[in-house]
Order: sequence, then structure tokens, then C-alpha cells
Amino acid sequence: MGLDSSKIVIMKVKEKNAMKEFPHEDCELSREALQQAHWDMYKDVYGFRPRHYDYDSMTILELEAALVTIELALERAIKEDKLHEKQSILRFENQVAGMISEFSIDRATAIRWIHEAEGTCENDDLEYHLGLPYGYLYGNVIGVEK
Repeated sequence: MGLDSSKIVIMKVKEKNAMKEFPHEDCELSREALQQAHWDMYKDVYGFRPRHYDYDSMTILELEAALVTIELALERAIKEDKLHEKQSILRFENQVAGMISEFSIDRATAIRWIHEAEGTCENDDLEYHLGLPYGYLYGNVIGVEK
């Protein structure tokens, strides 16, 4: 996504659970919107806020370039997360299938045993611990009832 400062661009920025539109031609509002978007996306990518950026000394073009760069980094991070989740699902499903085969148990029992081995009680805790997508176990047979 390339931003062209010579055209009017509508920036959508999350603010208090609502999407607000900021016209790019309004420099103060646009600067604020660009800073906020970069600030939020940077945290999504790296896990911490970019306090080392001196936004006040950056031009609009520099802010736009920083935003494009962080958008690309965010896209890469999302792809990596999806790949990691797929690998985690494969590992988990292989573990469950192996337990079912070896111990002649059902899926719910296998998941319960994995909970015990991992020291978790809730499915969302197990999902987090094993790198599974949130809600995965509820869509694939509940292991421990809430």
C-alpha cells in the first residue's frame, strides 16, 4: 500500500471501538492519525510501543513511509503466526491421534490427559500454552467442560 501525499487519502484509525475517518489533507489530524496507526501497529508486530520514535520531528512523508514499512512487517507477522498455528495444530492432532491409538481412548480423554500433563484446566489456557488458535478446542470436541 503506497500513500500519495498529493491526493486526498482517507485514513481509518481505531479510536474507542469505532472507526473514524480522517482526511489526509488536514495535516494536524493526518499527522495524529498516522502517528496513532504506526504506534498501534508497531506494538502488534513487536510487542512493545515504539517510544524510540521522535514523531514530532518526522515529516508527513516520513510518517507515511514508516507506516508502510510497519504495515509490511505486520503482514509478515500475521503470515508467520498463521504458519505457527498450523504447525501447532498438526503437532497437537498427531499427539491426540497417537494417544487414541496407543491407549484406546476417545478424543475427550486424550485432551483431558494433555491438560493434566500441561498443568492446565481450561481449554483456552491449553490453546495458549500449545500455540493453538483461540477457540480451536471448542470447535474440535471440548476436552474439559467449563
